[in-house]
Amino acid sequence: MINTLRNEQNIIEEINRLKKALENNLEKEDILSKNNLELSQQLDRIINIYLREYCSY
Repeated sequence: MINTLRNEQNIIEEINRLKKALENNLEKEDILSKNNLELSQQLDRIINIYLREYCSY
C-alpha cells in the first residue's frame, strides 16, 4: 500500500515535471517563431532595397 502511494506520488511528480518542460518548450518555440518572423521581415526589406537599387541602374 505504501509502495503504491509512493509510486503514484512519483508518477504525479513526473507528470508535473513533464508539463512544466512542455510549457517551457512552448514558450521558447513562441519566442523563436517571433524572432524568425522579424528576421524574415528584415530580409524582405533588405531584398526590396537591393532590388530597387539594382533595377534603377
